[in-house]
Amino acid sequence: MKRRIYVIDDELPVLEGVRFIVESSFPSGEICGTCTSGIHAIEEIDHDPPDILLVDIRLPGISGLEILNDVRTRHPGVLCIIISAYEQFTIAKEALDFGVFAYIVKPVTKTKLLKVLSDACDELDRNDRRHEADLAGKALRRSVETLLERQLLPRLFSGVWRPRADEWELWLMALRAVRPDFLPAVALGFIPCADASMAPGLAAALRYKLPCWTGLTDLGGVGVLIAAPHGDVSRELRDAARNALRMAYDGTVREPTIWCAQPVPLERVWETLPPLGSIAPTGDTNRVDSPSSPESLLREALTRLPGLLKSGSSTALATWRETNTPLLLQMLERNREYALVLLMEPILEAYPPPRLPPIAIRELGRQSTAEDTLDVLLRLIGGARNTAGSYEGDSRSLCDALDYLRSHFSEAVSLDDVATAAGVSSAHLSRLFRQELQLPFSDYLSSLRMEEAQRLLSESSLSIKEVGYAVGYHDANYFSRVFKRWVGVRPREYSACTSFSEEGDTP
Repeated sequence: MKRRIYVIDDELPVLEGVRFIVESSFPSGEICGTCTSGIHAIEEIDHDPPDILLVDIRLPGISGLEILNDVRTRHPGVLCIIISAYEQFTIAKEALDFGVFAYIVKPVTKTKLLKVLSDACDELDRNDRRHEADLAGKALRRSVETLLERQLLPRLFSGVWRPRADEWELWLMALRAVRPDFLPAVALGFIPCADASMAPGLAAALRYKLPCWTGLTDLGGVGVLIAAPHGDVSRELRDAARNALRMAYDGTVREPTIWCAQPVPLERVWETLPPLGSIAPTGDTNRVDSPSSPESLLREALTRLPGLLKSGSSTALATWRETNTPLLLQMLERNREYALVLLMEPILEAYPPPRLPPIAIRELGRQSTAEDTLDVLLRLIGGARNTAGSYEGDSRSLCDALDYLRSHFSEAVSLDDVATAAGVSSAHLSRLFRQELQLPFSDYLSSLRMEEAQRLLSESSLSIKEVGYAVGYHDANYFSRVFKRWVGVRPREYSACTSFSEEGDTP
């Protein structure tokens, strides 16, 4: 895997010499660009950051140290190396303050350059491994947290779920991994909510105030699993719930009704579960027991969905949709947050750890209709089955990056933003684009924007400036230049041509 090297120096012989050495004697790298102007170089680096930057200290207009400061701030993954004719302590010290990897004094010899570049590649490899391990750990933690919050607590309070011994041991392993503060003792708590719309806000406030997990339950309230290293935590739970309700009701003091068990070791939390119905909110005590409630019917329907998708029967799936779309619509109108919790269950079961749901899972809560919500649900569950053998690895990362770009290309999106969304380093994602798509990240982003710009110019009445803004360019002149480079004509000429063509086709 070749590292991309960018060189900035106002002496052409130096640029040509470095290029010759790299191309002839350094198979681990390739020159991705050279420049004699600092300002122009910054624009190109912003557009497509390299892995390694070699920069001279003395440059016309903007100094090498100013370039380093800008690059290290905006692209911290780039490894910077100074090449300079000045072997001065003050310059070297200032360069080190900017986090420079190495300092090469001119003349740049082949031996000296190859040694520094080899060391730089080794350092980048180590950084990639550390970064990817860190991202994998964070991603796994987020996955486990989601499983705990959206599945464990609602099931604990459902009154009907009792896991097998081996299944419960897996839950305990997950809890111990992400919440070591639960190890001495924990307490189960429950706060009923007569107004179901208050439950998500109450849960978020409790997580902010207390060392706990929360989950929305079938009982119409918030279940809590709280660390209890010093004994009874009912007072802390009541105070936190009171403060949360006070904020929700504009300062009005409301005394919460809570149920809180005595602390026990995590392994014995089952022993403290309350009798079913004893903690349900007033006026809603039969909600979980009724097999005909919308919640029960939707949950039962969702349990059948993976089997229908696996069978491949389009008729059976169409019947399932026709039957359950009104039910989902009813649930979304009654309690949108809780409906989304129910929809998450089959998705998370389709992607058990260490597999992670794709970033498209965020789209589930953004849909405005029950039909669109079901479309996303079916796509996510079907995707888990279709990619079961190749879910991990570079292909998955690149697919997530492409999904993210297609949804966000009109924004001020950077390589770092997309890499974070895909769970890889910026340098690794840049290499994936070049290896898998045979083009740099910036070209793929521009292609998406230009495709949409052409559509808007031919199908809408937007001005050139408005089209540019709609596809991510806030400078109309820059948008016009990029459009001409990609399409061959300026936006105004393209718009005139398409308008003329449409008029000519009109009978």
